[in-house]
Amino acid sequence: MSPPPHGTDLSLTVVDTRARHISAEMARWADSELFQGLPVAVRRMLFEAMTPITARPGQRLIGQGDEGTSMYLLDEGRVSVHIVDGEGHRVHETDLQAPEVFGEMALVTREPRSATVVATTEVRCLKVGRR
Repeated sequence: MSPPPHGTDLSLTVVDTRARHISAEMARWADSELFQGLPVAVRRMLFEAMTPITARPGQRLIGQGDEGTSMYLLDEGRVSVHIVDGEGHRVHETDLQAPEVFGEMALVTREPRSATVVATTEVRCLKVGRR
């Protein structure tokens, strides 16, 4: 990788790159029920507040019983959702493939997480939480 041209403001480059990513993310999620009816300015504000995260196969993203302070937009990849029942048995609930949303119920209800979500492929999510 070559160094930036003399006089280049790297902070502007980072901001410009993030702005392009936000525009691309908004376009990918434009048809999602979650964002239907929201003005573009509000959607942009929400996407600006999101943190991109990645996970490897087998990596846990959320755990059953955890405090639900955030939700995730599964932007790339696939995850497995399972619960541990009252007898301590792990029960597979479903698989989710991008684009999909998970973790929203605990965020809204403030109840503990009802399931565990684990990456089954390389995953990219957008994480948004309460302040």
